[in-house]
Amino acid sequence: MRSIILSAMLVLLMFGNAAAQSDVVFSDDFYSNTNNWYEGSTKDYYFKVQNGYYTFDNTSETTWMIAKDVGLSSYDNFSAEATIKKISGIDNNLYGIVWGYKTSNDCYTFGLSGDGNYLYGKWSNGNWVSLISWTLSSSINKYAGALNTIKVERNGSTVSFYINGTFVNSATWEAPLGNQVGFVSTNRQRMDVDKLTVRKITGSSQYSSYGGGGGSFDAVLKNTVSYQLSGEYNRGGAISPDGQK
Repeated sequence: MRSIILSAMLVLLMFGNAAAQSDVVFSDDFYSNTNNWYEGSTKDYYFKVQNGYYTFDNTSETTWMIAKDVGLSSYDNFSAEATIKKISGIDNNLYGIVWGYKTSNDCYTFGLSGDGNYLYGKWSNGNWVSLISWTLSSSINKYAGALNTIKVERNGSTVSFYINGTFVNSATWEAPLGNQVGFVSTNRQRMDVDKLTVRKITGSSQYSSYGGGGGSFDAVLKNTVSYQLSGEYNRGGAISPDGQK
């Protein structure tokens, strides 16, 4: 009888693990650029998949964002998780992830500052809206060389935020503006992205489909998002990856 029970438990564990793996819709460890992330360099940036990282070096006083289609048809019940190493740069500006990306005017972002704060907000029709203001957190590894894993997770009417496996905050879920996921870095700082994983969590779909880039890539320019600005976030114009307006 014991052997039958153990066998049944083993079967359940095997199927459970398989089901858990099946919800991953996109994953990248950046040991190669098989997912065709934008690579290029100008006097204002350097983007390159190399040595197991996506190097995202912002050498200007602006904000760069790159996003791509990751295969989600809906943002109902999903998570996007990125492990990011801050290499250098100023410590009071944002670096992190973007999601629900439609254009440079419309996306959501969750990120950190080098000195240990996090921020959640969105650009809607070109206007910045702070949804969770800069908040100090002991869960954040600080300053140059720090490695942090950040996760955004949507379940029902709530979007939750995690830093290094610790829940830090939540907000009311808002309908996605687009379907792309990517990264953001502001004002003279370099980050190396170690891994990105996007999961589709089992559940009913409230938004069955919406428009997106269909695998397109974009790099956009915005004015600096910094808590030194005391909550005023002004947006610049969009430019293409080659620096042409």
